Amino acid sequence: MNDCPYFFESNDLSSASSRASRSERFSENSFSNCFISASFCASLSRADVQGCLTNAERGSTVILPSGIETWSEKVTYNKALIIQGQGTSNTIIKNGQSKCSLSDCENFRCSTFMLEYTAPNEAGATADLAYTHRITGIRFDMQYQALGIKLRNTVTTFPLTNIIIDNNSFVNCWDCDTASTLSSSPAIDLLGRFYGVIHSNSFYGFPILLSLIHISEPTRPY
Repeated sequence: MNDCPYFFESNDLSSASSRASRSERFSENSFSNCFISASFCASLSRADVQGCLTNAERGSTVILPSGIETWSEKVTYNKALIIQGQGTSNTIIKNGQSKCSLSDCENFRCSTFMLEYTAPNEAGATADLAYTHRITGIRFDMQYQALGIKLRNTVTTFPLTNIIIDNNSFVNCWDCDTASTLSSSPAIDLLGRFYGVIHSNSFYGFPILLSLIHISEPTRPY
């Protein structure tokens, strides 16, 4: 998959004026940076991956190497990237964070995700519309005490688009130690409004496969 921008709307429930506004923002983004060279992380250590994502150009591909590493803190980033592992048998990230309390977990205050994206503001979210945002080819071993991937769009005026989470493996998923179906302990958590696709992932343990939290009503997150 290349890094060229593409734009899609599925079952869009927003108004015509809202769709036109989003299209204008999308068309204003330059296509001159359509093909951006990939960057290769030196290792799978948390420090190296955090540095790679922080320094990567918006819209670029960050390639994670094969290996097995334990992360004692989550890795965070704030721009659309393609984060590509070497497949779930080769790129393996284990959780090293302490589990949060049951009270925090049940009240959606648990922050022990392994990988977390946040749209920093409307300008950053608008810039992200021109690019594919993809996470693929990684095994997340949650060690029965962490959560998985979190994407946060705190911008209420439009959804983030071109989201793809595919061909990952989530193992030893955690259920807040309650053996229940609490949506507060998700393997994949989407906060806000998104358009995209989640496919061909595998889940083992006690997974809450997906948590969708609405922060506005006009459209649905996908």
